[in-house]
Amino acid sequence: MKDINRRRLLLSSAVLAGAACRSSEAMSPLVPYVLPDGARIVFQGDSITDVDHWPGTIDPNNARGMGDGYPFMIAHHLLFTRPRQNLLLFNRARGGDTVPLLQSRWQSDVINMRPDLLSIMIGINDFFADAGSANYATKYESGYKALIDQTREALTNTQIVIVEPYLIDDELEADFKSIRDASVRVAAYAEAIYVPTHDMLKRLVQQNGHNYWLDDQHPTIPGSAAIAEQWLKTVGL
Repeated sequence: MKDINRRRLLLSSAVLAGAACRSSEAMSPLVPYVLPDGARIVFQGDSITDVDHWPGTIDPNNARGMGDGYPFMIAHHLLFTRPRQNLLLFNRARGGDTVPLLQSRWQSDVINMRPDLLSIMIGINDFFADAGSANYATKYESGYKALIDQTREALTNTQIVIVEPYLIDDELEADFKSIRDASVRVAAYAEAIYVPTHDMLKRLVQQNGHNYWLDDQHPTIPGSAAIAEQWLKTVGL
């Protein structure tokens, strides 16, 4: 028990330290993640993760079911490099989703899927839905933690990956930082692997222009590739 508690403390401290330094580099887990044979990997989130996947597709490793964004690119890499592991990948994200909307389908689209690895990216729609209120970040964080509680209660061995929500907009970034910071605290609470995206995408936009990497806030092909590479590097796959 002491070892488990110490590991939780170290994980939480590492994630929160990453929030403080806001490094553009990926924060790798303290203990490298080992993907088990036959692992079920589920991606959840909003349109940044959805990217036109066909929601009616229930089969794993289906190109239409994975969409055109970073989940497809991650699936492409893992299925190509690990053909003997019999991995099963699913995209269950939906455009427009917020944390409350995730909650409404969490049982069917996460718990019932019983993933070994669950990747979540959510936050930009929560910001635009509630930015006029004084407690939008608190509402986002508390709802997100409730999802984590539900997941941990039902899926004790699931490894969670939380992908930092981003908003590359000079006028709104300062306000959106409270959502980003909340996502870091949720990652610490969940003992999750945390994938930073904002600083990385900000740097790329400054180098090559916004429209090359992003269509408004939705990633273009190279933008999705950048997120996929950051995800794979951070998770250690």
